[in-house]
Amino acid sequence: DILSSNGVFAVASEGVTVAGCQFEATAIGVWLDKGCRDVTVVDCGFRLAKPGPNLPFTVAVLAREMRGALTVEGNDIVQALNGIIINDDVAGMPRSRGRASRISDNRIEMLAFELADRRYGVDAAAASMQVTGNSIRHVGGFVTGIRMCGSGSVATGNIVNSNAEISGAALAIVVGHEDAGKFLPVERVIIGGNIVEGRQHGIIIAGLARGDISGNMLGRDGDGMGLGIVANTATDTGIMGNHVYRSAIAIMMTDGARNAIRDNHVDSGNVGIAITKEAGSAISGNRLTGLRQFGIVVSSGTERCEIIENRLTRCGAESDLAMAIAAIMVFGELHIESNEVMDTGIAPEAGGPVAARAIGILGFLVLEARVASNLVTYSNPALRLPANEDRALLMLGMLDYEIALGAGRFVFGFPIQISDNKFIGTGAMALVELVQIPITDSIFIRFERVLFSGNYCSHISPAFDDNIRAATVSLVGRHSTVSGNQIKAATPNFRSWHQHGMPGPFVGNASHERSWDRPLGGGFPAPEQNFNTIA
Repeated sequence: DILSSNGVFAVASEGVTVAGCQFEATAIGVWLDKGCRDVTVVDCGFRLAKPGPNLPFTVAVLAREMRGALTVEGNDIVQALNGIIINDDVAGMPRSRGRASRISDNRIEMLAFELADRRYGVDAAAASMQVTGNSIRHVGGFVTGIRMCGSGSVATGNIVNSNAEISGAALAIVVGHEDAGKFLPVERVIIGGNIVEGRQHGIIIAGLARGDISGNMLGRDGDGMGLGIVANTATDTGIMGNHVYRSAIAIMMTDGARNAIRDNHVDSGNVGIAITKEAGSAISGNRLTGLRQFGIVVSSGTERCEIIENRLTRCGAESDLAMAIAAIMVFGELHIESNEVMDTGIAPEAGGPVAARAIGILGFLVLEARVASNLVTYSNPALRLPANEDRALLMLGMLDYEIALGAGRFVFGFPIQISDNKFIGTGAMALVELVQIPITDSIFIRFERVLFSGNYCSHISPAFDDNIRAATVSLVGRHSTVSGNQIKAATPNFRSWHQHGMPGPFVGNASHERSWDRPLGGGFPAPEQNFNTIA
């Protein structure tokens, strides 16, 4: 049994060193309990006992109720259910007073053995811990490579390798702990420079504040992994400079605030970046290539949501509706600027699948928006058919409400600014489109004010049909300003503009053809008062 098969058992001990020992067929190699401190386990070999019905738990180093630091370095651990545990309550809320402990340069090979309880390569529950340079190999199941549950801790330079056939419940690195909606308070944790390979989920974060998840390499050629980096209820945390390859979802964040996703590289897989119910999120400088479903998806965001200077190439080829950047239900300002969106709906490999419909940038139920200096284009315009209902930009606002006040009125609504973009692509009815949903004569789901200026639109348009009100740019709202745009289409007579009767200045535009609802007139009104309007 467990109690009779221990290698070293120490209670309330201080200044103990276990060095160069070989442990064979033990259930617990080194067990420290009830007030040990300043203990070192170094350069030992552990070959643990084979588990079975009468031996459901084995561990090389177990430290409970510590009152000081433990150092575990350079050990070789094989045939283990658990590797190294510094935690007073493995099954409950993690805790330990083994502050400033160090676990480094150990090799841990974990057995395949299904248990009701989760198993750990390294379980580090104390504050200010260092977990560095360890190599952990497992074969999947209900297993976690490394768990960090102490504030001010660091996990760097570790390798977690899975030989599992499916990702299942296997987790490479976990930060924090959540139980029935209650989060262990953890802050200031750095997870950097780690390598995660094989079929497993990558880095899972629960309730972390002011964390730094950077420079990690997740995924490898030949193996698709599960989720890449997942953060639940994180605040003020940065996910930066990571490489994620062939994951189901590369980076996912939910129920957090003021988090930043920056300068990550995502290649292949299903979805690049997905965030939901986040406040004040920032997504910038990321490179996403060859994703089968979607590039960046934001839903139910609040405050200002920034999507800036990302590069998305060939996303969504295996989706019925390919979307490179999509924001759905943003209860604040959506700021989309200086992104490059190329070949949406086209597979990375020649002859691969092609999405039936492709949208470069989508906003659906957005309170207010700024779309500026983006490039939405195709490397080869022949890759998409002009008859496809594609869009370079498709946006739906949230509220335009006119309230009668006696002889006057008050309009409650929000604007969209679309400026200095280059939109190139196909679209049977439009290349750029703002849409609306009328509720009553005075209530609309749409943007109230529309500013459209300095944009270049090159539309691979279908043949003109006078019975179909198609146009390169289709805008709706209560009032607009349209100025300084260049609009081109590929077919003769194809209309450049459809503003659906929306009033407002229309100045200095160079158009391929006339508007459906404005006279030709050269687009340059005179005299001076026609350049302005009272709205």
